[in-house]
Amino acid sequence: MVYVGWYVGSVIGALLMLVAMTAMRHDERKHVGRFGWIVVILVCPPVGFLLYLIFAGRKISAEHELRGIVKMPPCPSVEVHDQCGLSNIGIRRGLASATPGNCVKLLAKPEEMYQHLFELIDSATESLYVLSFIMADDDLGHKIMDKLAAKARAGVDVKLLVDGVGAFLMPDEMLDTVRDAGGEAMTFKPVSRLSRFAYLNFRNHRKLVIADGKRAFVGGANLVQYEITDQPDEDTWVDLCVAITGPAACQVEAVFRSDWRFVNRDHSLDEADLQKEIPCCGVFQPKSCDSKQTESSDGNTEPCERIDGKSGDCDSQKDGSEHQGGSTANAEHDGASRVQVIPIGADGPGEVMEDLLITAIQRATKRVWIVTPYFIPSSIAMRSLEMACRREIDVRIMFPNVSDMMPADYARFEYSRDLHEAGARVLRYRDGVVHTKAVLVDDEVAFIGSANFDMRSFFLNYEMMLAIHDPRVLHELGDWYTAMEAQCDDRQEPDSLRRRFFSTAARIFGSEL
Repeated sequence: MVYVGWYVGSVIGALLMLVAMTAMRHDERKHVGRFGWIVVILVCPPVGFLLYLIFAGRKISAEHELRGIVKMPPCPSVEVHDQCGLSNIGIRRGLASATPGNCVKLLAKPEEMYQHLFELIDSATESLYVLSFIMADDDLGHKIMDKLAAKARAGVDVKLLVDGVGAFLMPDEMLDTVRDAGGEAMTFKPVSRLSRFAYLNFRNHRKLVIADGKRAFVGGANLVQYEITDQPDEDTWVDLCVAITGPAACQVEAVFRSDWRFVNRDHSLDEADLQKEIPCCGVFQPKSCDSKQTESSDGNTEPCERIDGKSGDCDSQKDGSEHQGGSTANAEHDGASRVQVIPIGADGPGEVMEDLLITAIQRATKRVWIVTPYFIPSSIAMRSLEMACRREIDVRIMFPNVSDMMPADYARFEYSRDLHEAGARVLRYRDGVVHTKAVLVDDEVAFIGSANFDMRSFFLNYEMMLAIHDPRVLHELGDWYTAMEAQCDDRQEPDSLRRRFFSTAARIFGSEL
């Protein structure tokens, strides 16, 4: 009987392995995570297979499949020089084209983010939409709720959306503050205390605020005190956001509306209804951020709208537009930015962010500068970075010396070591947690948003990135990056048997971190 039991167990294990490997074969995942799950299923087939079904992979349930790609309002495109060819690649993958005529301002300090966030909220007169992965029971959270409630009582269409896992500890009474004032507040895929670890994939990791469909606040910072504050200290994280005025804000709103309809379980809106819901972009086309007027679609001129909603020039957004030296000094620049909005997840083209990044890296001629809190690239992205090093491209990777995710810190070790040996500069930020998510390629494009340079952001979460084409913005981002290097250690992380062991273990499940 013992032998029969072993035989039956072996057959069941083999069948489970066959089923799992068949699922993995059609799974849009990378081989590192796949190998890890094979090991788990081999060691303990029934339990391993159950864990795989619960935690692993890009399991897109029927409700996610119903979403489709976000339908964004079209805006007129212009003929531009695009050395990286990214715009056309994005369009062919189903993205909306990059929109011209945006005023973009980088917000690299927590007090700047704080100021612009509340200026944006105060400026709303018609609609105010807020989405954050994390919100907390802190001073910032309560102030935001009070502001949203005040706007709702004033008749503004207020909608607040937080993620069920990221904002798990936020009391529901905070959402009631907005609801009781006449606004709407909902949770994206809410979870219970017991189920939250079983639903870690397809979380909404986006962070955005949109006022009146014209002005937006987008980036990597959650709406929490330790990232956005008017009184930063040594525990405040380093992050980066952008303030946008222009047609790109209209498309950012389309992403929010798509998320909102998904949470409302309302999939009945057809194309015509969707286009009616989204304001027309045609009236937001400033010829430059320095100009005092914009030309609307009917030929009339209108004042250029600032982040605070007041009319006048975009002085607050043109600082740093004149530079000395460098390739941007000689570039023709009218003060306006072309911006492509990139939704990542079940509502975006599959693997679109990885495709765009790899294309940009492979076509780079000068530099590829990356900053991310968690660096766990796919094998294809890793190979592209190694090849860029061999082509003598200036490749730099910046991440915190110690992040808030210890497994991710271990998982990055071999990647960073291999890139260091290939010739890249690997920079470990010493003075806290750098939570910024940005990639700067040559003087052509900057990617800024919510996506980390890891497989979870590329394949498993809902994210949003902006591809910004503007010499001024790229120059400012490059200056910020260079200034940050002074607080970084560029020596390779100390090697040890313990680090190698945990690094290997973490890397096996790299796509799940």
